[in-house]
Amino acid sequence: MSINCNYYHDIKDYYKTTCSNCSTTIDIGFCSIVHSAIVYGGQKNVPLHISLWKISNILLFSKVQYGKPSEFRDFKYLEGSEKTTIAFLIGSTYAHLHVANKYGVKHLYHLTDLNKKGYIITKNPNNELRPDFWGVGKDSISYLVEAKGTTYPLPSKLKKSLKKGVQQVKSVLSVQDTNSTQQNTYNDIKCNLERIVIGTQPDSQNRMVQQIIFLKNPNCFYKCDTMSNLDLGKNLEYLSDEDYQLSNIREEIVLDSSKLMYFYYENLIRFMLEREVNTHMVMSRRCSLVEMPEINCRIGLLEDVFDVLKESYRENKNKERLFREVDSLKINGILDELFMKTENKDILSTDEIYIGSDGIVVMKIESEEKNRGE
Repeated sequence: MSINCNYYHDIKDYYKTTCSNCSTTIDIGFCSIVHSAIVYGGQKNVPLHISLWKISNILLFSKVQYGKPSEFRDFKYLEGSEKTTIAFLIGSTYAHLHVANKYGVKHLYHLTDLNKKGYIITKNPNNELRPDFWGVGKDSISYLVEAKGTTYPLPSKLKKSLKKGVQQVKSVLSVQDTNSTQQNTYNDIKCNLERIVIGTQPDSQNRMVQQIIFLKNPNCFYKCDTMSNLDLGKNLEYLSDEDYQLSNIREEIVLDSSKLMYFYYENLIRFMLEREVNTHMVMSRRCSLVEMPEINCRIGLLEDVFDVLKESYRENKNKERLFREVDSLKINGILDELFMKTENKDILSTDEIYIGSDGIVVMKIESEEKNRGE
């Protein structure tokens, strides 16, 4: 079960070539799709039935079979506006899935929704160009990500949106994290800010494929293994000098990742506390899970992560949520320790179980007996 991924040096490279500069695949499964569909958005207080509607639609049009390439299906039965809605859902979900799998990003934050709610501050704001996501991955490298999607198999259907996506990720000059325990600034000079545009679509045989524009910083030297042993050094088209001279009109983002981490998990925590939470052993790890029979899953968190997060969730007598900062350092410590013990894997998964690098767990209901017997 995999998605083919084609990488391009820049949008010009995508326009002028019939094949990518390098290609690879990422592994996916039913549970990993559900995981990304749960967390990719940034809206707070989303009703459970809305989240289930999103997840169900993504699963409805995704065909994932063990040992075979993953496919999209049944797009031909949709009207034009319906295709636009589904394209947005699959674009965001599969972009999140790609970044979590490929770059070890634990928490990918949705910048637009968080900015609307005042949880991030922007200097030189450009709301129309701000990219979708930002998060920190391996080796403290952060990623600005713009997600695009289409239900059409023709490469030309992504050209316009990918071009806009490149403009969006270029529009941000820097990201400053004011988290008191791990303050940092991510920019081109420090070589810790990467820019990616991910377009997801079917190919002519309905197989899932991602067209990826991975822009590189001209200030930095990249080893050939930067992108999993894919050599990006040949004929690399960097961001133009003009982009770097226009720093006075490029957006600077200021955020506090300890606050954003709360909103990353908030909807899931609220769903869990509305249902009966039970402890299950999943891959020899204690997990707090709730039943989601609507999608034939149990969903939840590693128990230690759940214990930290539920302490940050409080309600007053009017059932309004009261915000309290999450101990992000403690949560990251739990997650780092877990994956250090698993041969540095960033994700633990089988065909029927998925433990993400963010500590979120998805397990097919029928897999429990198999898991109990391990």
